[in-house]
Amino acid sequence: MGEQQRADLDTLLRAKIAAGTLPLPSGPPGKVWVGKGNGRICDVCDEPINDIHLEYEADLSDGHTLRFHQKCLGVWHQQRIAPPEISGGCGPSAWTLLFDLRAARRAAGTRGAFLELRSAVAESVLSSSQTRAESDDTSDERGLARSLRIR
Repeated sequence: MGEQQRADLDTLLRAKIAAGTLPLPSGPPGKVWVGKGNGRICDVCDEPINDIHLEYEADLSDGHTLRFHQKCLGVWHQQRIAPPEISGGCGPSAWTLLFDLRAARRAAGTRGAFLELRSAVAESVLSSSQTRAESDDTSDERGLARSLRIR
């Protein structure tokens, strides 16, 4: 799986978790069954699990049954065992957009909304990078001005 595909699945998975449409238990599934796909929809990517793929069916302790492609199960499992990220600040950022419940619910619902959210996140990352660069330039100028006054 390419980096972009992995990033897309991670973003979609987080949006579904934030929206409450995909469970993420702290413990492992009670049972995981593997068999030939039969066209049911994957709970992560919303694509059919066709007969050329294996279908992974995870029975959770709360009674939910989730279905995955192999790559989607791997992404879900990584998210399940990964420690939560801690971020600071309260301004708008890619993470703020990602965890905005309304945006997450929409992104979890349709591929089009997911692509829209991904685009907004990319714009936010670019904007914050530009702001950070401008801030660094201003900070460097202030430091130079201070050093000139001291001498």
